[in-house]
Amino acid sequence: MKHNNETVERRYLTIPTELRAAEAESRTVIGSAAVFNVQTDLRWYKEQIDPAAFDEVLADANHDVVALYNHDPNLVLARRSSGTLKIWKEENKLMYQFEAPNTTAGNDLLESLNRGDIRSSSFAFEVSEQKWQFDEADDRNDLRTILKVSKLWDVSPVTFPAYEDTEVAKRSRPAKSEKPVFAESEVNARMRMLELENKL
Repeated sequence: MKHNNETVERRYLTIPTELRAAEAESRTVIGSAAVFNVQTDLRWYKEQIDPAAFDEVLADANHDVVALYNHDPNLVLARRSSGTLKIWKEENKLMYQFEAPNTTAGNDLLESLNRGDIRSSSFAFEVSEQKWQFDEADDRNDLRTILKVSKLWDVSPVTFPAYEDTEVAKRSRPAKSEKPVFAESEVNARMRMLELENKL
């Protein structure tokens, strides 16, 4: 199924993608696609991923995910539905692992990993639940927490570790008119006060 570019977001990590070689000729590639509870500056706001954000995706055996080289759908490295891609949570990270295929893309990736030219990972996803904490003094300090990912499209060893898909990130933040007047803690306190008043 083709994804909607209006809703798909990509995130790039500076955490290295490793080539773990148990033997000299090992083709096992293992990387970190996401890190939980770590704030990242997206220029328009800050963002972090809740540790449970991928739980439903990981628990659904029919949720297909592909490993792509640089997010290129023509450069397929592995696929969850075929059993060639493994994805799991480990400590505070979303991990992935596959055996690099004996294809041009697979061989090029291994060569680049061995040379140290490829060191980063990325993932493409869609969000179904999120939470915002707003800083009225500076929008750039607004914090978006991704609570649930509805679709994990791909995990990818990538060339550039920067956040490049910033236009989608910009569209993901609520408009000024949608922001609450009070910070979240103030809103919760006022809600509790209203509840107490209603009980009296």
